[in-house]
Amino acid sequence: MRGPKPTPTAVLNLRGSWRGKSRKHEPQPESAIPDPPAVVTGRALEEWNRMSPILHATGCLTLADVAVFTIYCQAYADWQDALEQIIATGGPIVRAPTGFAMPNPYLTIRNQAAKHLLSSAAELGLSPSARTRIKAGPAATKDSSKIMARKRQA
Repeated sequence: MRGPKPTPTAVLNLRGSWRGKSRKHEPQPESAIPDPPAVVTGRALEEWNRMSPILHATGCLTLADVAVFTIYCQAYADWQDALEQIIATGGPIVRAPTGFAMPNPYLTIRNQAAKHLLSSAAELGLSPSARTRIKAGPAATKDSSKIMARKRQA
């Protein structure tokens, strides 16, 4: 298809748009916080546990979104790891074995991770521009606080 990608129906509904109501034949996957796949570990798992209740509370995370959310969480972890390596190896410019200054190789890893992070975040409605257009009512806020409290207790 040509043109921009359609905005997720859940995001349209939170914005109060009439377009969300006009999508009657769109598949509606079960809304639940999916269990993370076994490959999601370390920082990626921390991000999964941090963001999944937030996305679920807004209706933007379903059982069908596991792959996109996994990519988002892993890209976040890779991005943070690359940032730490850039700091640990002396910053954006390092010395090659020959003594010449060169860009830190971790810059490429950081930039690729950032690209994947931003594209998957956009798919999940996590960009700042998407948030400015969402008008969540008090029920969504109340539900998200209950989910967050249960998550902390577990």
